Amino acid sequence: MTSTGEPPKHQIAFPTVLFGTRGAHGPSGRTADARRRRGAHGLSQARAVRLDSPAMDRFRRFDEAYYHRFYDSPQTRVTSPEEHANLADYVFAFARYNKVEMKSVLDVGAGVGLWKHYIEKNLKGVQYTGTEVSQVMCKRHGYMHRDIARWRDRKKHDLIVCHGVLQYLPDPDVAPAVANIAAMSRGLVYVEVTTRQDLRERCDTTRTDTDIFVRNGSYYRGILSKHLLSVGAGLWWVKDRPPPFFELEMAG
Repeated sequence: MTSTGEPPKHQIAFPTVLFGTRGAHGPSGRTADARRRRGAHGLSQARAVRLDSPAMDRFRRFDEAYYHRFYDSPQTRVTSPEEHANLADYVFAFARYNKVEMKSVLDVGAGVGLWKHYIEKNLKGVQYTGTEVSQVMCKRHGYMHRDIARWRDRKKHDLIVCHGVLQYLPDPDVAPAVANIAAMSRGLVYVEVTTRQDLRERCDTTRTDTDIFVRNGSYYRGILSKHLLSVGAGLWWVKDRPPPFFELEMAG
């Protein structure tokens, strides 16, 4: 595979446990100490999309069985609310430390609502918006039914979460999805995506959803860096706004 794309989506077969380091995601298992973060999927349209829209057909796999396996069942889930809270603590602490205003959060591929529930419990004054391609999750949590590769809102958000989404999008949709995220960002963006190296060296594939588009990290960095500046550990800053960070806190 090159950094410009990957053949059609397929199931890949890696060893069950890879060096005991961390899992990737999508659904994916993460970290040697069994912390596993959730995965999500793709989203979007420049207008509301009907739940039976042909554009959404490829997302029908995100049904009750999918969420039961990767999020509900203690035996197979990729993370728990308690484990996910550590990630959310980090992201919002980073924002507070850097004095990034936090009034609005957009959660792209909101899934079972881990970010939603964390914000409702811990950040009462923050306005939360969730989008999903899953009919099941939209009906359960009241998300907007959107595909992020085809949807861009005029409203901007202080934080946009794109947690385990991009690896589910085909090549033509990745760049538009990132461009739409950047256009709706007022500053901070959190991105987590499973790469080829993650699957080889980090993932617990007994819990990771490996039925994804497998790509090199350089592929994603190339697309993300057109719009966003890396500030480390999954956090990015939109390029059209002055960054509040010191020089060496940002990637080159």
